[in-house]
Amino acid sequence: MEDNPADAELTRLALQGLPHSLSLQHFSNGEDFVRRSREYPSESIACMILDLNVPKINGLEVLRRLRAEPRFREVPAVIFSSSNLPEDINASYAAGADAYMVKPDGFDEFCDTISNIVQFWVNRLTMEPAALG
Repeated sequence: MEDNPADAELTRLALQGLPHSLSLQHFSNGEDFVRRSREYPSESIACMILDLNVPKINGLEVLRRLRAEPRFREVPAVIFSSSNLPEDINASYAAGADAYMVKPDGFDEFCDTISNIVQFWVNRLTMEPAALG
C-alpha cells in the first residue's frame, strides 16, 4: 500500500528482477486496501508492505483491522515508511507488524530494500519445516 506513484513504480521495478513469480497488487489508500484484501486468499499473499501515511485509512489502522481478522494474523506485514520516529516504529510493532523498514533515499537502495523484504518473506514461506528431534 503506497500513495506515492514514484515509490509504487520503484516497488514494481524491484519485484521484476526477482526469481519468484509474484503478482503485485497495489493500493494507493487504506480504504481500498482493506476492502480489496478480502478478495485474496490469505495463503496467496507472500507479504503485505504498508506505508504509514496514506489517505483515507492510515497504515497503522489498516494493520490493526487486518490483524483483527483470523485469516490475516499469519500473513507477514512490513511497514515501509519514510518515518524513523520511535513512536511510529513502536506503534507499528504494537499493531502487529512483523518488521519495520525506513525507506532509503536512493533509487538502488530503495529497490534493494524492497527486493530483500520480499525475498526474505517468500523464502520463509517456502522453506521446509525443520525436523523435530
